[in-house]
Amino acid sequence: MSILDQHIRAGQLDAVLAGKRFTEMEVTPHFDTQLRIHFSDFGGHDPTGKTILKVCVDNDLLLIRLEGGYYLYWVGNETLYHRTPATLPKAYGVKLTVDDGSLLTIHIPGMQGSLCLANQAEYDAGKMMSTMKPRSRLSALDEARFTFPAFKETALAKDAIACNAFMAFGDIGYMPDVLYAAHINPRTKVRKLSDEELNRLYEAIKQINREILDQHGEALEKDVYGQPGGYRRKMAGHLKGKPCPVCGELIQKQGSLTGMAVYYCPRCQPAK
Repeated sequence: MSILDQHIRAGQLDAVLAGKRFTEMEVTPHFDTQLRIHFSDFGGHDPTGKTILKVCVDNDLLLIRLEGGYYLYWVGNETLYHRTPATLPKAYGVKLTVDDGSLLTIHIPGMQGSLCLANQAEYDAGKMMSTMKPRSRLSALDEARFTFPAFKETALAKDAIACNAFMAFGDIGYMPDVLYAAHINPRTKVRKLSDEELNRLYEAIKQINREILDQHGEALEKDVYGQPGGYRRKMAGHLKGKPCPVCGELIQKQGSLTGMAVYYCPRCQPAK
C-alpha cells in the first residue's frame, strides 16, 4: 500500500471525523484476543469517549490523534468509512462508532495485522510491535524538506543502482513509473548519473506523486468510501512484452537487488 494512497485516505477521514468523538468500539471474535493484548500493553487505553483531533499519516501508517495525547494506529488491509450502518461490510476486524452515527471499519488480517492505542510517551518510546514502528524516511509530500540537495545527499548511495537507491526516498511501488518518466534505466549506477539526470529523477518523483494525488490514488487501491483511484501505472507486469506508448519498443522486465521486478522501456531508458 502506497504512502500516497494513505495520504488520500487520511485527508478523507480527517474531513469527516475531526472534532467528533468515538462512542463505541466493537471487535470481532477472531481478532479479540490479539487486540486485548495490544491494548493491555499500553495500560488498557480505549478510544471510546475520546475526541478525534486529526487524522494523518506517519510514514505508511494511518494515525488518528485523540484528545489527551493519545494515538490510534493500525496495520490492516482495508479501512472504510460508513455514513450509515447500511454500507457495513460482511467482515471486518474492528468497528468504531462515531457520535454522529457514522462508522469506521478496519479489516485486520490475522497475525499479520495489529491495532494499537498509545499515549505520547509510549508512542515516542516505540512501545509497539516491531511491525508497527514507523519507518524513518523523508516524506515525499513535505515540500519544505523535499529539496534537490536533500535528494542528492540523503537518498542516493553512489554505488547503488537507481531502482534500489529510490527506496530511501519514495514509494517503491511507483519507482518504475518514476524511472520511466525520468528516462533512466533501472540498472544505472547512481554514481554514473549526471546532475541533469539526477534533477530529472527528482522532478519525476514530484510529477508522479502529483499525478497520483490528483487522480485520487491508484486504480488498484480503494479509498475510505470503497472507490478506486484513477491512476494507472505506466510500467507494470501486465505491460511486459507490449509496446511502449511513447516509442513502440517492447517493454521488458528487470530484477532489482530487492527482489522486486522492475519494468522499463529499453529505448526510452537506455543503459549507460
